[in-house]
Amino acid sequence: MKRILVVDDDPLFRTAISHWLTESGYTALEAADAASALQCFTDQRPHAVLLDLILGEDDALPLLRTMRDLRPHVPILVVSAKDHAQYATQAFKSGAWEYIIKPVASLEILAQTIHSCLEQSRLQERMRATQARLHTLVHNLPIILFSFTKSLDFTFLTPKTEHVLGYSVAELQNYPLKFLHLIHKEDRKTFLSNIAHIFDGTHFESKMDFRFTHKQGYPLVLQVHFIASRHASEPQRVEGILLDITHHTYLDRMFLSNERQMALHTLAQELAHEVRNPLVALGGLARILEERYPADAECALLRQECHRLDTIWERLEPLLDPPPAAMETISIASAVTFLFRILSHHLERMGIRWEIREEAAPVVQASVELTHRALLSVIQYAQDTLASGGHILVRILGDGQSAGVDLVLSDAPLAHVGHQHLEVCRRLMARQNGRMEVHASAPTLTVRLRLPCVHPGLVSADTFP
Repeated sequence: MKRILVVDDDPLFRTAISHWLTESGYTALEAADAASALQCFTDQRPHAVLLDLILGEDDALPLLRTMRDLRPHVPILVVSAKDHAQYATQAFKSGAWEYIIKPVASLEILAQTIHSCLEQSRLQERMRATQARLHTLVHNLPIILFSFTKSLDFTFLTPKTEHVLGYSVAELQNYPLKFLHLIHKEDRKTFLSNIAHIFDGTHFESKMDFRFTHKQGYPLVLQVHFIASRHASEPQRVEGILLDITHHTYLDRMFLSNERQMALHTLAQELAHEVRNPLVALGGLARILEERYPADAECALLRQECHRLDTIWERLEPLLDPPPAAMETISIASAVTFLFRILSHHLERMGIRWEIREEAAPVVQASVELTHRALLSVIQYAQDTLASGGHILVRILGDGQSAGVDLVLSDAPLAHVGHQHLEVCRRLMARQNGRMEVHASAPTLTVRLRLPCVHPGLVSADTFP
């Protein structure tokens, strides 16, 4: 039910209008002076106001302007005995929606005016809400609009660059080649080739995905759409958009890799139980039979076949571990920041909160992808075991010999310490000369990941350009 505030120092008029409003289906609020009117306007938040221009000996225009400033979308209808055009003009300039002269000639017209103003206010409110949603949507989209010349000087960049790439507009405009150097070297040639085709007129537009290094050191996957901006017969600049698709590509690839690793782990357990264990038993039985019946060729054949199948298993077992990966110097803090950034929506939907605490942690020698996948495995374990409202405390630590992260899961079921996700994490860490430890102490479970530090003088892939 709509609330309408009647502000008038005439008690008879105020009471009569309030009674009529109540009969018309509204909730009537009353005030006789500016102070009580402003208090009611603030506390009761009426949907419309009927205001007399003179309250006692005071002019109500200051009250009108205050109400307009506080809640500009609320219709204020001035109801006054002053019928001179000058007063109406002052009222409209101060924020009045309508000017009605006392005595009110027709309550039916007043009812139509109130209804019209309320409907107009509702439509304006819906329009403002829609605009706010659209502004929020556009503001939060990981999209960068750009324009640059043939010499790769940016002539336009949206401020979203700092949110997506970590670099401000000024940093990229002042050092245009910085952007090019931050593109992964395997993708840089294709990126330049696409630009060249735009400028020489071969293509009017082009699209590609490429890898890019964020200012904090972690990798991004960006999609760029180039469009030629033609002037006369030749394009003078290239315009387009950059879209951060890391969440959909890199994250999906890590999920898929970990799922494959878990499937292989499950397969290995089943093969060990259903094949290798009986195979070992058969091999032992074959040796016993061969000792008892040394002249029996079938016993020797049985033992040889068991040995052959066991050799096949030994060749298969290394395939269950993650494939070898290139080792490089990485920041464990950047790895953690990156992963929680792209997983934030997943965790929020699960109702899981997280907090990152960083101490001085040296860089480590590891694989970026395997480190990300190891961290992802622990977070997947947390998603599987923590209830909504759970909490992950992430502590980034280093002791000079190794550096890593402790992920402290609050209220995690301690019976799940042998979970498949944790087994995948253990294998991923071992593949990098690292280690994983699980410490269970109710009501928390701590997963500790450690990697060897990079010591001064160690030559790595990043030492030389």
